[in-house]
Amino acid sequence: MRRPLAAISTVVVLLLLAGSVLGGSSSGELALKFPVVWSAGGAVGKKFLVRAGVSGFPLVVSGWDVTARSGFYAPGTRLAVFRSGRMLGITQAGSGGLSALLSSPVPDGELVEVVEGMSFRAGQVAYGAWHSLVPLPDGRVVARGANHYGQLGDGTVQTATSAVFVKDPAGGGDLTGVVQVAAGTGHSLALLSDGRVVAWGRNQCGQLGDGTTVNRSLPVFVLDPVEDRPLEGVVQVASYADSSFALLRDGRLLAWGDNYYGTLGDASRTNRSRPVFVKGVGSSEYLTGVLQVAPGGRHTLALLSDGQVAVWGVNTNGQLGQNKTYSQLSMNGKPLLVVGTSGSGTLTGVVQVAAGYWHSVALLADGRVVAWGGNGSGQLGNNSTTDRTYPGYVWGVGGSGYLTGVTAVASGGYHSLAVLSDGRVVSWGSNDRGELGNGASGSSAYRLVPGYVLGVGGTGQLVAVWVTGKGQSCAAVVPDGGLTAWGTNSSGMLGDGTTVDRLYPVPVNLP
Repeated sequence: MRRPLAAISTVVVLLLLAGSVLGGSSSGELALKFPVVWSAGGAVGKKFLVRAGVSGFPLVVSGWDVTARSGFYAPGTRLAVFRSGRMLGITQAGSGGLSALLSSPVPDGELVEVVEGMSFRAGQVAYGAWHSLVPLPDGRVVARGANHYGQLGDGTVQTATSAVFVKDPAGGGDLTGVVQVAAGTGHSLALLSDGRVVAWGRNQCGQLGDGTTVNRSLPVFVLDPVEDRPLEGVVQVASYADSSFALLRDGRLLAWGDNYYGTLGDASRTNRSRPVFVKGVGSSEYLTGVLQVAPGGRHTLALLSDGQVAVWGVNTNGQLGQNKTYSQLSMNGKPLLVVGTSGSGTLTGVVQVAAGYWHSVALLADGRVVAWGGNGSGQLGNNSTTDRTYPGYVWGVGGSGYLTGVTAVASGGYHSLAVLSDGRVVSWGSNDRGELGNGASGSSAYRLVPGYVLGVGGTGQLVAVWVTGKGQSCAAVVPDGGLTAWGTNSSGMLGDGTTVDRLYPVPVNLP
């Protein structure tokens, strides 16, 4: 991640037409032209570039926020924000204008592309072990799959292969105002537009953050670390297994739930039923400057504003990236910095991180990808099944050179995914339930290097703007805003109305 640039003093809005910038101005005055109408798969909208931090235009992108004044967009207009090809968020204008959070902040002075017509928020579709959550443009959430602990949030414990709406805390209506969701093994989290967080489902380790260990079939508010009131000021939530995380607007990180392996980063192994602050690297009291948190099965990654990566938890397979084996470093319940690709120094230039059960993945600013940790299924993408204790480059498609031109990465339990600059999606690693999306399954279909995911319906190659994975399930947002999914579907969590595993992407049914 590049360090934030100084805010520019003049307003510059550049509009794209067929890849060329129109209406430039050498004198620095406002330069505006109508944005070009675009069409993809039947969706029609407009796209243009906006420079972050500029306040003189009706649409403003600044830090974590994207806002538009009332009347600039018709109510219901959907906007997607991209930075360097990576989608940071999708939101919908209301009668009072537009105000939304991005999945990561944009430094002042950098250009972002704004596209009309997309249907889903980036990074919002969430998979648990056997359930899924999808937020709708109107701020409600649909859930599917297993519901043994109430993780669907509909007030019941009945499994649902068809979409059900998550209820509000009182159970009298649907939960609204949701801007992001996350899912653990048997619990769920939702970030609300006012910066508060609700949680529901399994709670035996305190992963709901309400100060109890009581399971909840309806959402409850996550508590503040100190005061007896709901937590506020959150910009991202994340979860894996029975641990939960919340990134605050000031760059500090909170964690709660299961801490047996030190995954909460508070220098203890004590479970927490309400949030605690993640400790800092070295002598620092708190971890600060966090841009993204990516929890894995038993370890956690945090992307820092200087492009370095902090990591903590268990090190069974080298997933802490310290160039140390398990016998040298079994676990660390306090953040450390991941070392560089030479095995020393620190890894820098990182713009996104992802974590699997035993492995870690990082996208670099130059479009290459590095990975480290467990590799028994080939999830590091380096044409081997040997674990790696420090970052190494992922190989290119088919084993040619290194993988380049990547705009986003994701990880399942034992496999990895990447979106390329042309929108095609590649996958590598385990494929027991079709999670690679290549039309096959089983150990004989594992990939040790990246290969292309098939297109929707099993033909061609998948083109997407965003992809996610958890366990053995995957989902992607395609250019027309539609949602597609593949992999394990034993509880109906893929959302195609069946419980049949899918070996290639299929459309997700939504209300």
